[in-house]
Amino acid sequence: MSSKKEERPQSHWTPPPRGFLKLNVDGALSVETNKGGIGGLLRDEDGIQLLCFSEAVDLGPPTFTELEAVHRGIRLFLTSEWCLNFRLIIESNCRTVVDWLNGVVNPPLLFRDEILATMTLIHNKGWYVRWILRGCNTAADELAKEGI
Repeated sequence: MSSKKEERPQSHWTPPPRGFLKLNVDGALSVETNKGGIGGLLRDEDGIQLLCFSEAVDLGPPTFTELEAVHRGIRLFLTSEWCLNFRLIIESNCRTVVDWLNGVVNPPLLFRDEILATMTLIHNKGWYVRWILRGCNTAADELAKEGI
């Protein structure tokens, strides 16, 4: 029997380190209504919500919807009062989009220019993009579903 603790992925939201804010984003699709929604929220190290969004979007591939949520969250952050004093951690439970934005996987041609521009912005600002479990992203998921 091993005395080591087994490491498990976190299944709940965790606050960002000092000097960072955390942007959680998600996309949702409804086949029944043929509609999509995006949502996200920005929180500080104390878990205090600083801003949020919930919007309807055109129905499209799930990865496109998730990418729209990332871009909307970034635009809101860049126009916020917190942009000048904090760096950003973007979290999504869509591994494909996270891998695209981290340069792990080449994006499809359809999204390439937009993703490369976003990657450059993220890199130049010293931001991070992280994949998280769905259970860590419930607040963003609820906002995305409200947007439908």
